[in-house]
Amino acid sequence: MKKDLEHGPVSLSSERGDANYWQNIPGGPREPESSPHPFLAHTLRQEQSSVLSLAACSGRIFSGSQGTDIYVWDQETLHVETTLKGHSGSVLALEISEEEEWLFSSSSTCDSTIRIWSTSHLAALYVIHPHGDTDSGDLFSLAYSPTLRTLYLGCQNTSLQWIDLSHPEWYAVHPLTEMTGSGVGGPAGFNSPRKFHKFFDSQPRGSSNAIPTVASTPSSDPSNGLGLEGSSFQLSRSQSVTSLGGDAKTDSIGSSSATLVAHTAPAAKPSPQVLQVLPSNVIESAHYGYIYCMALVPTPAVPVSRRGPFGDFRPKVDYGANEREKTMTQVQLVTGSGDEDVKLWSIRRIRPSLAPSDLSSISAATSAPGLEHTFTASTGGAAVLSIMVSNGCIYAGCQDGVVHVWDLETRSRIGSIVVGGENTDVLSLSYLGNDLYTCLSDGYIKRWSGSFACTASWKAHTGIVLSSIIVPTTSSSSFSSPDGTFNASDNGKETGVVSASGRRRMSDAGSVKVWSLITGASDDHIKLWTVEGSYDETDPFIATTPSWPRRKHQHREISNDLMVHALTEFVAIPSVTNNQAHRESCRRAAIWLKQSFLQLGAEAILLPSQVECKNPLVLGIFHGCGSELNSSQSNRKRPRVLFYGHYDVVGISTQPNQWSTPPFSLTGVNGYLYGRGVSDNKGPVLAVATAAAELLAQGVLDIDVVCLVEGEEEAGSGGFAESVKANKDRIGHIDAILVSNSYWIDDETPCITYGLRGVIQAALEISSGSQDLHSGVEGGAWTEPMMDMIKLLSTLNDSSSKIAIPSFYDRVRPQTVSEAEDYQVLAKITGKPTHSIASRWREPSLTVHSVYAAGGDNSTVIPSRVRSQLSLRIVPDQDMDSIVQALKDHLTAVFERLHSPNHFEVSINRTADWWLGQLDDRWFYALERAVREEWGIQPLRIREGGSIPSVPYLEKEFDCHALHFPMGQSTDQAHLKDERISLNNFYKGRSVVERFFRSLSSPDFTF
Repeated sequence: MKKDLEHGPVSLSSERGDANYWQNIPGGPREPESSPHPFLAHTLRQEQSSVLSLAACSGRIFSGSQGTDIYVWDQETLHVETTLKGHSGSVLALEISEEEEWLFSSSSTCDSTIRIWSTSHLAALYVIHPHGDTDSGDLFSLAYSPTLRTLYLGCQNTSLQWIDLSHPEWYAVHPLTEMTGSGVGGPAGFNSPRKFHKFFDSQPRGSSNAIPTVASTPSSDPSNGLGLEGSSFQLSRSQSVTSLGGDAKTDSIGSSSATLVAHTAPAAKPSPQVLQVLPSNVIESAHYGYIYCMALVPTPAVPVSRRGPFGDFRPKVDYGANEREKTMTQVQLVTGSGDEDVKLWSIRRIRPSLAPSDLSSISAATSAPGLEHTFTASTGGAAVLSIMVSNGCIYAGCQDGVVHVWDLETRSRIGSIVVGGENTDVLSLSYLGNDLYTCLSDGYIKRWSGSFACTASWKAHTGIVLSSIIVPTTSSSSFSSPDGTFNASDNGKETGVVSASGRRRMSDAGSVKVWSLITGASDDHIKLWTVEGSYDETDPFIATTPSWPRRKHQHREISNDLMVHALTEFVAIPSVTNNQAHRESCRRAAIWLKQSFLQLGAEAILLPSQVECKNPLVLGIFHGCGSELNSSQSNRKRPRVLFYGHYDVVGISTQPNQWSTPPFSLTGVNGYLYGRGVSDNKGPVLAVATAAAELLAQGVLDIDVVCLVEGEEEAGSGGFAESVKANKDRIGHIDAILVSNSYWIDDETPCITYGLRGVIQAALEISSGSQDLHSGVEGGAWTEPMMDMIKLLSTLNDSSSKIAIPSFYDRVRPQTVSEAEDYQVLAKITGKPTHSIASRWREPSLTVHSVYAAGGDNSTVIPSRVRSQLSLRIVPDQDMDSIVQALKDHLTAVFERLHSPNHFEVSINRTADWWLGQLDDRWFYALERAVREEWGIQPLRIREGGSIPSVPYLEKEFDCHALHFPMGQSTDQAHLKDERISLNNFYKGRSVVERFFRSLSSPDFTF
């Protein structure tokens, strides 16, 4: 069982590979150094019974016990109001439907039923028998979808079952039943009815189909609250159970149309209606283990286009049904099991009009889950014990003390958080704001920040923490979440779950800022902890939406102020690549950008990286709509331009106070915007996207703009090529590539970049195979690795500082006369010698970046291992693969000539080919003309000494030319402190792109 209350859950040890776990996450098994744990506001105690489950609704808290009762606590007085009796086994799961005012409860094998209670009257409404009855075993988990009005249950026999509560008549049990109690507060409660048996209650052939009236077994308790002895009732087959769509809130138990056939006392309360899950509503062996937990994926209650930085901006041109604004309504279910798997199910519904007797068609009408994806939590036998869906992520708490995190959209693993030791089970998860609370079998609760750092850890209970929920405090004006939909279940819902989604606007009127984390444990105690949500305003689900006055069917341009506002949100997400502490921030930046593309009118999705633990790509496609001016050109081939950019940034200094302004807070000073990524490359990405959206809204965009934005550029674009190849069909045919990821030659003159050098980064290592030695003891007796490294590096350059690798310069393209003339012009503008400009742009170079020795700076140590990092910059027409091989061959040959006993290795860490654009085609002329018209001056044609690996790759992959339009000035400080972009460059950069796209949309443009 999941919850062995006497000895605790069985924990299986597992081998943990370093590649699969985040070793640098603060916390892990160790405790945080600061940040106090939440304040303990109150303690409740159940009567000698472990707290297996918790739920809450307006004014009440419900706790499921290891016994058979459900305790009902008044939330204001915190006294037991009553107990709900009826189950004959432990209450394993509780679930709330605020919309219906229902409480669902499920029990263990002794009972194996689900019961539905009115949360207002505290009366029993329905008893649901799973398919197979007690053969289903313990009913570990429940999830109710108010959208589908369907209840899902996870069973010990590995089956996934469901029942449609909008049509209870489809599932009604028609034979005689027995009422033995009132269902609430009585000594016996109510017992499960006896259902029709296929053999003993069957009818002879040719007899009526009517089910006979059979007297029930007399009650052993004459004072059962009904004043009946041996009473019975029957549901006529012609009189179906009333749909649950009635007014359950005003008279939940009085709405039944069941007919009492025999001897009922006037004062008797109606018995709960009995329903049976049908065989068609079962997925046998949905897992290969017990289904311990499940959660519904939260679905935003607002349309996609109204969430995020660009609010409700959408083009008013009708581009077909697929392009119109949609509301996200798909329901998805996530289940976790003892087989170590987490499964994602997609649920769709067809509601045909059925006669109650046409039960054979029910399977076609009910909400049947279809398996969409399987995530494997571990391979060490660690069961998945708790599930939560929030923030676009699936969190799975496991038996080995690990919480695994997957991105829901890309289906890729974000990471694994070690929350406890291998013998510690993660039995419950709750989420509020950006904080994840993990409840453990050792009695501890740990809080984790949005970047998965442990911010608090405390011993909450003396027993196993089995359940948790988060609810607003009683000081709130109403018991609801800030968006009006509160759910206090540990499982997720598709509409605004507090304990599972935790995404709320704290600035909304009537919002709740102080919450209670309620935990239950095997020590018989329920504890209420005061917590506060740490809301991140940069998150796309809660980011401030600009308020735009809007008239129907009237175009409204995207103002410069709005573009700066969006950049403020974008920069505030610290999407530092190649840094595990910022891995979640990179994912949030990708989600933010995808939402922005959607709001601006594009189709947008996240593309998972094909390399493990790499950030996703964002693909946004602005489909051209044409214009009335081009109506005569309906047969014209529409150009498709791919814009390449990146949303990741380099890290800041280890001393952030070296910045004049906060690096992740956009700050305007003297006409410049300061912040990490404003120039490289978040500002240009937004400028291009808003340019395409503006033309689309005007109805004059007659090209397709395909925005492909990666999250690994600053770390060498790992996984980019593999991901592009895997999604090439989705990206489609491309005619030209646009890049905006470099800088002018000065701060005054606009430029167009037409060339980049390539790069080869290599790592060298020489080791002795022994330990470090003392120079005073062993000096002179050994061939030292450091001396070998110095000799090796000295052979890379000759006496004239030329690279000494054989045949290195053989294929370098000679400088032309026109090129030399261009350098003379640039020399006059910049004040730099022509040879200095040429050597930086068009000549190859070699740089030794570092030499590192084991032993550090200790002057008495002979290091046993020495490492060095070097790079080569290559130019047209050098062949990158040939240069790589020549470098390896040269270094290996030199080391062999040393006859050293030490060991030498050389590895290539990163390569990027050189790129040279075409200056004589229509694409380049169109871009040059757009710059000239916007700035009123002829742009300079320049090259760059740096490298962008993706540009030459994309040219080769899509067999087309690339264009490089820099927006930044030479003093933008990219990668350095105080990175900035000029407001003028930002605004005019967008205008240049608009002019360029408009010219490509002209019927006169041919290619």
